Amino acid sequence: MSEIFDTDLLVNFLAVVDNRGFTAAARKTNSTQATVSAKITRLEQQAGHRLLERNRRGVLSRTREGEVVEQMARDVLRLQRIARRRIEETPVSGTVRIGMSDDFANGRCLTSVLGEFSRQYPLACLEVVISNGQNSLKSLEKGQLDYALFKTEGSFPVGATELWKERLVWVSGANQPIPTAEEIRLITFDSPCCYRTRAIEALKRGGCSWRIVYVSPSLASIRSALSAGFGITLLPTSLVTEDMRPLPEHMLPFGGMISFGFLCRPGIDSSAGIMLGELLLSLQPRGIFEQSMSEVAGFVWTGIGVG
Repeated sequence: MSEIFDTDLLVNFLAVVDNRGFTAAARKTNSTQATVSAKITRLEQQAGHRLLERNRRGVLSRTREGEVVEQMARDVLRLQRIARRRIEETPVSGTVRIGMSDDFANGRCLTSVLGEFSRQYPLACLEVVISNGQNSLKSLEKGQLDYALFKTEGSFPVGATELWKERLVWVSGANQPIPTAEEIRLITFDSPCCYRTRAIEALKRGGCSWRIVYVSPSLASIRSALSAGFGITLLPTSLVTEDMRPLPEHMLPFGGMISFGFLCRPGIDSSAGIMLGELLLSLQPRGIFEQSMSEVAGFVWTGIGVG
């Protein structure tokens, strides 16, 4: 096994992974399918392992070693872009389009983090589109976004980066009496939504009697409904605020964990786009989100349909 990976081979490997095949990767790299295939073979020789495989239906996927090499390749190429930008000493500029759901935008940290990004890089233009995770991923695929932030209770899309995991907790309005378990009145986001799915699954699993009484696409509206006593809802710990009351753990079935992450458009080369990616990566464990989550409503953060 070679100690050093050839950067050109890593570029071709990511092209195959991101474009889900050798033919599309060849078009992306302005090469031929045979050339791309040969480079993947050379990379596998350097790694000493098979990195890609096809199932019986011909669907291409990464092996365990391939997943390791993919993450390494993304890190290597990201550091190269950062080094190039610093060598050229060009100001951070360009337009970056980012899509996220309403709960991302209203979280305690992300909006302020993006605001700081705009203040730190005044020549960069940050455009934020609020939509659910599925719509953001579709817009990214169409080239309408550079970054899509989303949450998931399943596996991440190819090339996506997981930022953190959170525990889901049942909450009511802070000034509302603790509800009885005779019939749960459920407040939810519009479908599709991971929180909504997990809440319904947990109540069914626990054999609870429940009905949906309030549906909204807005986190602000959900909070208002809680304060007004419409019912209860299931939220990640980072969204639990002082106007909410976490319910006793034994009262209702555990809602599970939700993963949060982002996916970027392949080939982002603007300095603003690169720096935004660095900013998002800083939100991984031990980053700014972990510090704030541990302070929310006395919870300790333990750091998957898409919502």
